[in-house]
Amino acid sequence: MKKIVKVGMVMFLWAAVMTMWVVNIGAPRTPVAVSPHVQQTPSPATPSPPFHTPYPTSQKITVTVSATKSDENGFPRLPLLLSSLRKFGLSWIHEVILTVPDTDVTHTANLIKIDGHDSLSVRIIPESRLLPTNHTELGRLTPKRERTENGGRGTGYRLSMVLKLAVALEVTTDYYITMDCDTFLKRHVTFSDLIKDNGTRAIIQGYNDGRHRRSWWDSSAAVLKTRRVTDPPFIGVTPAILSSKISRSLLSTLTTHYDSFLMTALSVPSTSDWTEYTLYWTFASMNDLVSVHHVASQGLRLYDVSGFEWGSFKRMNLKKLFASREVFGVVQSINGAPAQTVIKALEPFF
Repeated sequence: MKKIVKVGMVMFLWAAVMTMWVVNIGAPRTPVAVSPHVQQTPSPATPSPPFHTPYPTSQKITVTVSATKSDENGFPRLPLLLSSLRKFGLSWIHEVILTVPDTDVTHTANLIKIDGHDSLSVRIIPESRLLPTNHTELGRLTPKRERTENGGRGTGYRLSMVLKLAVALEVTTDYYITMDCDTFLKRHVTFSDLIKDNGTRAIIQGYNDGRHRRSWWDSSAAVLKTRRVTDPPFIGVTPAILSSKISRSLLSTLTTHYDSFLMTALSVPSTSDWTEYTLYWTFASMNDLVSVHHVASQGLRLYDVSGFEWGSFKRMNLKKLFASREVFGVVQSINGAPAQTVIKALEPFF
């Protein structure tokens, strides 16, 4: 009898230990905070569902940046971008979300070096949190013509476009700004300068500045099975202000694995040249959401285009650039100017 009781007690204790172990393993992971103002958000086992976050923050905008250390002329400029946001945007920026490859998370945190006393809230999110499909499979789906070994810009080029839409799953404001490391905020503006009509409609570049190819619009229309958008005003390129709700609804329409869906579309002639902004604008147009969420601002352009062309940085008059009416400046990382040259020239303005 004593042996039976002893065996029963052992089995009970073993079951209790196993239960505690299972509960602990199954518990959700919490973000690892680098500081009170910089935190790294871990990747979930499954992608976040659309419309999972309420919009509690009014009179604020989220800034999102897609970055990778493989961008040798852009990535080192990330601290400069953050300096520009501190100087000109603290009154209306809710937080800055950095989306980076999983292997770049620690490197990014070390690069930006923000401590707990910083006034800018920064969150680092690994790409796998926003991309339902693993990177190996996405690489396999990249058409040969776009792979780096064939002279293309690589898988990351298109994934950065996907991420500019997918980051909306993490945004907690009605609108968010998409930026790259080669962009910067160059003047003081207010929330109402960027979001008009009592915080309901975001401004757009407002005209086709020649940066959009017809193939982008044709491909995006084919992806969404609708007609090509031909009516102005047009959305521009990066930087842009997007509606979180439109981006989430678009992702939901594209299927759960929106990333592999879009990468697969690149191998189909009729859908081979989509972009994030033409997809976004086409989707908004076909659902009559353009005039609900966007407006062409009179007299205030989102960005200056003088830094887009190869070699143009050498010809730029920076004092004139910072005195002009555009909100953002752009010196594209494919412009040909080394990162340190651009940093040294722009630092005095921030």
